[in-house]
Amino acid sequence: MEVLEVFDPSGLTEVTELHAPRLETLEGKRIGLLSDDMWQAHRTSL
Repeated sequence: MEVLEVFDPSGLTEVTELHAPRLETLEGKRIGLLSDDMWQAHRTSL
């Protein structure tokens, strides 16, 4: 009998950090909004 080794392609990974560390301030940072043109997406723009 042959044995086949099967790998799950979904790429299960272990999460070590839930979020990126917070910045001290937004001074000097550029903030952008990426729109996917969904219905009424324009309402989130400034």
